[in-house]
Amino acid sequence: MYLSQDQIQFYRTNGYLIVDAFLTNEEVQLYQDEAQQLTNYCYEQGDIVADWGCVIEPLGCGYYDHVTQLAKSNRLGYIALRA
Repeated sequence: MYLSQDQIQFYRTNGYLIVDAFLTNEEVQLYQDEAQQLTNYCYEQGDIVADWGCVIEPLGCGYYDHVTQLAKSNRLGYIALRA
């Protein structure tokens, strides 16, 4: 997928861009399911507000304690972890 010059300029001007049909419905559902699973895990580990400050960091929640630094900073490492 390539962005048009108008899209790039819109992003530069507004700081965001809506790209229609960027993800399939199935991909969106997979991300929603994973987010729910991670949130549920964090809820089981403590109080979301008191212990996590209302911010859930999946790579710091204990769920991925076995993650290496490479997986935290490298897209292919992260994908390999999730495979």
